[in-house]
Amino acid sequence: MKTLKNAGVVVLVLVAALAAAAWWYGMFRPVVVVEQQVGPLTLVYVEQTGSYAQTPRTMRAVDADLRAREVGPLRGYGLFRDNPREVPTAQLRAEVGAVIADSDRRRLKDPSGRLKVRTLKRGPCLVAEIPFRGMPSIYVGIIRVYPALTAALRGHAGAAPYIIELYDRGKTITYLIPLR
Repeated sequence: MKTLKNAGVVVLVLVAALAAAAWWYGMFRPVVVVEQQVGPLTLVYVEQTGSYAQTPRTMRAVDADLRAREVGPLRGYGLFRDNPREVPTAQLRAEVGAVIADSDRRRLKDPSGRLKVRTLKRGPCLVAEIPFRGMPSIYVGIIRVYPALTAALRGHAGAAPYIIELYDRGKTITYLIPLR
């Protein structure tokens, strides 16, 4: 009987710890999708094909390259073109990199041509935001934010066929879908 009671306490503590972790990473926060003007944003990136799981590694490499050029990335970003439920993993396409200050653009002479630069012009976007408290926050976004954005898109014809995630380390992940 005592063993059963101890097992119950252990299970209760584990469930409480998992619930606390889920709360910390934003799982229970309401997801609010708003339409607002975003941009302009100067984006430095590399093109990536394959599993989206390689995105953090690619983002760190771009970040290190920018820091070596004394360009301070403001935020990390990923632009995801394909739905992993519809496109084979090996064919998933993304742009992965950083948002930089427009004034840093002149420091980006890249003889290798590896880094690309473009500007996301100011325009209307569907926007949602969650706290960024580590890698589990990314999974919270997949589970909670993507369905909310999909529902919000139903009322908007002409949205861009991709989603942008902006990572403000230690603060927030902002999800953008540009509207045309």
